Amino acid sequence: MSFILLSDAVANGEKTLTEDILYFVFTFLLMIPLLALLVSLMRRIRVSQDNMKRALAQNDEQLKLLSRVCEHSESSERHMAAIETKLDQIHDELKRRPLS
Repeated sequence: MSFILLSDAVANGEKTLTEDILYFVFTFLLMIPLLALLVSLMRRIRVSQDNMKRALAQNDEQLKLLSRVCEHSESSERHMAAIETKLDQIHDELKRRPLS
């Protein structure tokens, strides 16, 4: 009896409860892998964000170290220039009055 009603409903183009249940089941079955894929992608994004933060922190540390090295190098250059100037002055003095 119910088979006849179902066939009449399908023939008339009416939706049945069975079709609704099938749509729900297929949708639910498709959603599980899609949700798993979404969670997997979100984890990968999170890991890559953490890696990028670590890399940026390392770059900041390296930049600080390089800036300190540059400052030290500049001060060394100034010091060497002052020494060269002083040596040139001593050399000029020695040229003017030789040691006796």
